Amino acid sequence: MYPMAASGSAARALPSLLLAPSDHLGIDRDRIEETATALAASPDGIRTLFAAGCAPVWEAPCEEEADKGIPCPRHQPLWAAVQAGLGGCRLGPWLSGSRQPEVLPPPTPTPCPSYPPPTCS
Repeated sequence: MYPMAASGSAARALPSLLLAPSDHLGIDRDRIEETATALAASPDGIRTLFAAGCAPVWEAPCEEEADKGIPCPRHQPLWAAVQAGLGGCRLGPWLSGSRQPEVLPPPTPTPCPSYPPPTCS
């Protein structure tokens, strides 16, 4: 894998568009979520770079408005991408010397029952 390739660079940089310094850019949040979902479902190398790029967003303060039913605009798109990306995270059986992802049907099972989904505080 070549991390400086366009897909690797996009995977690493895209999550930063959800941070406060990018709020004034007016980028469509739906497009960010769609792209994040595609990156989270990419092959392992891209998915790894995407996960690394998400770290600053997970550390950012939450802006959830729970009383109004408004999810956090920073964390919710990434969490949705993570859940969507889990669908192809399991490898199927060996076929002709390789293993292809085995798509899990929704709802995606909780990967670690002792660790509930992140909640903003």
